[in-house]
Amino acid sequence: QVLWYGEGDYYYPHTDSRHHDALFPEPEVADYRGYYVRNSYPYAARAATLFCTLKAPSEGGNTTLPLAVRLDGEGPPYPSRRELESLEKSSRAHTLWTERLPDYCAGNQPPDHGGVTFAPKAGSCLLFYNHFLSKDGSIGELDRRSLHAGCPVIDGIKI
Repeated sequence: QVLWYGEGDYYYPHTDSRHHDALFPEPEVADYRGYYVRNSYPYAARAATLFCTLKAPSEGGNTTLPLAVRLDGEGPPYPSRRELESLEKSSRAHTLWTERLPDYCAGNQPPDHGGVTFAPKAGSCLLFYNHFLSKDGSIGELDRRSLHAGCPVIDGIKI
């Protein structure tokens, strides 16, 4: 998948996978190590997300993970499934985007709130996991802290 962001383009807060029970609603037909097909549509779990920047904008275009715990251990409490789903609904996502994410996109997270922001650099990559591992090593529950957003490109393009 290749994404192209022009000036002003952004992506609302979202996760790149689904909760385990949404991926595998019928355990008897599920392949927990891959995907299964329901109504001719594959429900694949995206175990990890890898962003590689081919062309960086002159300004903007950061990627922010507002619920991530920083290396210093600071971060918000682990969100409930209900809280995460409310953050992904468009009205709540729009409110979060307009109120808080501009600070996150600029790298100005409150010191006690956590969250991380990455600036795009041509040739660099960002990897994060979308799921925990289950005890048997297969894909487990969605890691709700994988919620992320693509910040607006201010000048240039991001590929």
